[in-house]
Amino acid sequence: MDFTDMGLEWLDVVLPADVTGVFPGTESSVCQNPGKMNRHTINQGSRTRTGLLWLASILFALASCEPVGPLIVDNDDDDPSDTAGYFQTGLAAIQVVTEGQAPVVSKDPADYLACTVTVKGNGIWPDTVLSGKIRGRGNSTWEWYPKKPYRIKLDESARMLGMKKNRDWVLLADYRDVTHMMNNVGFTMAHYVGLPYTNHSRYATLTLNGKMQGLYMVTEQVEAGGHRVDVEGEGGILLALDVNDGPGDCPQATDNFYSKVYRTDCCVKYPSDPTPDQLDYVKDEFAELETAIQSRDWDDICALLDVESMAGYLMIQELIQNVEMDNGNSIRSGYIHRRPDGKWTMGPLWDCDAGFCYDWGDMYDSYGWGHTYFANYRTLVFGSQPATQKDAYGGFPDYFSDLFSIPQFVELFQDRWNEVKDGMLASVLHQIDQTYDVIYEAMISDASQWGISRNYSSVEEVEKLRMWLQNRFSYLDDVFNDYDPDAADDDPGWNWGPKDGSPTATMMDTLSYTVSFKRDFEYTGTTVTLTAQEVKRLEKALDVSASSLEGDYWSGKLSFCAVEPDGTLNYDNTANAPGHWFDADGFVINWGGDSYVFSELSLSDLTFRLGKYPGQTPAGRYVVRQALVKGEKAFMFVFDITLTD
Repeated sequence: MDFTDMGLEWLDVVLPADVTGVFPGTESSVCQNPGKMNRHTINQGSRTRTGLLWLASILFALASCEPVGPLIVDNDDDDPSDTAGYFQTGLAAIQVVTEGQAPVVSKDPADYLACTVTVKGNGIWPDTVLSGKIRGRGNSTWEWYPKKPYRIKLDESARMLGMKKNRDWVLLADYRDVTHMMNNVGFTMAHYVGLPYTNHSRYATLTLNGKMQGLYMVTEQVEAGGHRVDVEGEGGILLALDVNDGPGDCPQATDNFYSKVYRTDCCVKYPSDPTPDQLDYVKDEFAELETAIQSRDWDDICALLDVESMAGYLMIQELIQNVEMDNGNSIRSGYIHRRPDGKWTMGPLWDCDAGFCYDWGDMYDSYGWGHTYFANYRTLVFGSQPATQKDAYGGFPDYFSDLFSIPQFVELFQDRWNEVKDGMLASVLHQIDQTYDVIYEAMISDASQWGISRNYSSVEEVEKLRMWLQNRFSYLDDVFNDYDPDAADDDPGWNWGPKDGSPTATMMDTLSYTVSFKRDFEYTGTTVTLTAQEVKRLEKALDVSASSLEGDYWSGKLSFCAVEPDGTLNYDNTANAPGHWFDADGFVINWGGDSYVFSELSLSDLTFRLGKYPGQTPAGRYVVRQALVKGEKAFMFVFDITLTD
């Protein structure tokens, strides 16, 4: 097995001379002596990073003396000169100067600013000077974070850091991501399972109008076109499956719709600026796929959908624990495409930093918006039985759960997992280590510049990521292989409670609170913690122990719901679970344009976190109601909220 291409120059391991093999996707020899791997360390103050933990990830390869996986190549490699491949690491420097050094203050396409882009490839990629224009991009990342992401449109197509020629490029700030590698990890997995048109990961420091902005990931814009998502032509479609682009959040847009069968948020990215006839065509074509899934017609599904891509896509979303899959009928940052005369295919994969057990409660920390990840590797996006959504983090679209109720799909999913799991993990860990070796100094500078954490340590965060992934893969191995498509026949459903209508429940007691906080540009409002006396009332009413509430909730013995103004109990979490966003009238709503206030409950200390939509919620009074339900007994909490200017 030839480890010369594995980048493992930091393990004291002596390999047999006759062991041969190649690590997937690597391109150059980095080990001077194939029979001996020397320890390599990176010092960070008093901390030293070593490669010892990486040993476990290659033992299986040593034992089997087989390659750990297939070579990863570009899926649309139509240009023989573009052979950079995915695993190419380095740290470039990009300097952007706008015309007149005007500040970039908008993400509106109408507000692009002319600019010059100077790329210094650090000896890995060619140095070049390009002309184009720049604007902001993103949703919450642009609106609320101090470090901004950007989109560049060049005047002429050009290669960027070895990636294929195009005019459009994205600079991801990765402000929330303490490792700067979460999208990189997701993209690596997607490349490994062969999802078409998966983005590449490149890194650069960015200087904008002479001011250092920190470390950025440089990658492709997800769009139709050459060297992007190749769907151009009659019958080609690129759809964004995204609440943020759907008719709920963007009611004035003419390129979005609720799908006909599952009522999921869709936005047409190709054809661009669709005519009414084109929009109707896309609706009908997508409805044909939805109907096949809803009817569980496997032959029709296979005729319309690249089922391998769907299995790989859902596998990755669970592996990275991307809770943005859990938004009721819709998801966030999802894509599905169809080439002319082709099948519907999931992807490209996009936006992975909402996973990895991100602590959404910590997001409200006034120091840096919160950057806490990796606390729990057991949280399940799709649940222990996706067919019924049992134990799921929240409610995810029924078209996913309907697929998991089909035996052939579950078998395909499990076979694919068992085929790729070992090689994928090794590939991801290798990519993490190679990337860290070249960006760790820039990570430290970036954290210092933007106040990422009070006690930030790049080596600690990256080791947390590596260990979390290893634990996650091991844990999900049992979960995936225990998926049962017939669970729907005898399982009562997901642990949040009924999704349709209100079960019979008697309100045993009610606690009411009057609170007020300012209308401003932060989510944070106030907190309400139950007193000792109130806890006793709750325990008596529901015949429970406060110490068992959290375990009872996650095991499905206890439910949490919103009480709609008409008395209906709504068990769909629309905020951080357990919790809800509410509209102006107190009805549950998904986060977005008409969401005004939220209430989230921490069951560990019985504290409610109350807040509002930054800069959007008007001053005034809002009344919201929630309840804990056990069996036929319920305990209600009423919050009379006043927002002031």
